[in-house]
Amino acid sequence: MDHYIVFSGTGNCLYCVNELVKRSASPTKITILKDTNYQASFVAEALILVFPVYAYTLPLVIKQFIKYASINCNYLAVMISGGSIAGRAFLETRKRFKKRQLIVNYEYFMRSPENFGALFASTTSKNNLRYLQMTNSLSEVAHSLALRSNKIITEAPFLTIIPSFFFSLFHGSIFLANHSSKKCCNSCGLCVKICPFKSVTLNSQGRPKFNRKTCNHCQRCINYCPTKAISMLLQGHKKPRFVNKFISLKDYFS
Repeated sequence: MDHYIVFSGTGNCLYCVNELVKRSASPTKITILKDTNYQASFVAEALILVFPVYAYTLPLVIKQFIKYASINCNYLAVMISGGSIAGRAFLETRKRFKKRQLIVNYEYFMRSPENFGALFASTTSKNNLRYLQMTNSLSEVAHSLALRSNKIITEAPFLTIIPSFFFSLFHGSIFLANHSSKKCCNSCGLCVKICPFKSVTLNSQGRPKFNRKTCNHCQRCINYCPTKAISMLLQGHKKPRFVNKFISLKDYFS
């Protein structure tokens, strides 16, 4: 069995996994990382870990998964998605798995539509081009996984040391989701329901309150907020939001 472990906030990684499952001839299982399920036991012939690059390195939940999950597999693959480069992400992943006496067999970087609205703007035409590129790339990845191919990506991680340090330095302030517009918020509570780590609650006024310690910066609350009442400090209320057009909210809970 091929077991896909996926972390996805705006849908790019979940879209990749859904498409890979469609192309697979092997029995498959999908686990979407949320809350504390990263501490579970995962036994499979092949384990495929899929997640987005965050600040040229790993999201917190991926670090926790590698550290705490019980993993038993014969083939380990890692696919990382992002709008530009993976930076230190593959190197960090290999190092963390190696501490667990696990060897990564296959790596792939999937260029996806830009979803980090605080810094990078994207257009519909650019996104559609990326979707087309992703479709072609996913066929290649599915073929490689079926053959149990071996491929390790060589990077130049030193090029991302400074930007990685900058992102980590302001991780808890500039890039934390915040309530940007009381006038726009309708207290619908959607942000509470869809947060995969239970990091959002509503205060006595019905406004969202964010837990800095558990927030993974997945941006799901920002991009799915129906009134754009949530943003990052550098994003503001007027910048466009992004969600993968092939993924709906119900896909995260199916």
